[in-house]
Amino acid sequence: MISNSKIMEMGRKSLKGYRLRAAGITVIGNLIGIAIVFAIYFILVNFKEPNVISLENTIIDQLSGIAQSVIIYLFGIGFYAYFYDIYKQRTTSFRRLFAGFKKLPRNLIILFICSLVMNLLTSLPMSLYLLYSDPVETNPYPILTLGITMLVVLCIVGYKFFPTWMGLVYKMAIDDTTGPIELIKQTYRKVSKYNFKFLGFMVHITLWCMLGVLTLGIGFLWILPIIATSSIIFFDIIFNPDEYAVPKEPETNVIPENSAEITPPEQPKE
Repeated sequence: MISNSKIMEMGRKSLKGYRLRAAGITVIGNLIGIAIVFAIYFILVNFKEPNVISLENTIIDQLSGIAQSVIIYLFGIGFYAYFYDIYKQRTTSFRRLFAGFKKLPRNLIILFICSLVMNLLTSLPMSLYLLYSDPVETNPYPILTLGITMLVVLCIVGYKFFPTWMGLVYKMAIDDTTGPIELIKQTYRKVSKYNFKFLGFMVHITLWCMLGVLTLGIGFLWILPIIATSSIIFFDIIFNPDEYAVPKEPETNVIPENSAEITPPEQPKE
């Protein structure tokens, strides 16, 4: 497979001639997403009783968090779709930013299943601790053990499932025909083989993000499109390896030195 540094270089070069549009769509997409997230928050907060801890308030908080996460991921799908068209077709349109809403029922099912699995796995250590711990225990070691355990679980879950999660965002952006369960299965079978390589890819992304921080956030207008396009290329290589295969050189017939010399048969004399 192509090296991660080469993938990042391909992502950067594929935006040539589109960098200004990429920066603009990054601003517009984030503003739309933030506006919808805040709208959801302010709508649901009107149903909460202020300064009261209750089951109703807890449910509203959970619904608000879920709705905001779903909106963020739906626009993430659109972000991928927008830059996928630039990379593959050298053209794109603003409406691609809303590609995540095109197959909304399927995408919502996938987001719900993945969120449920991730939440169950990451919350398991805390649930076990609360189930078996003594509420009056003051010994700090169980808390320390819990923290280390949760960190280990997060690392394992992230390593095993986060690449598949990001691969699903890629697939939801370009695949409008496959059902939710089959899409999850296909993506996990393909992507899970490259979990370690994806870890190295995330190191490259982290370095680019550090560069964005050094520019006081302004650099993210160009860095985020590069990251998105490079991520698309990373998963496109996994799902379509034949398109990136190095063509083999044609074989040449070489006669070994020790082979007998072949002479053509003599032509009959007239």
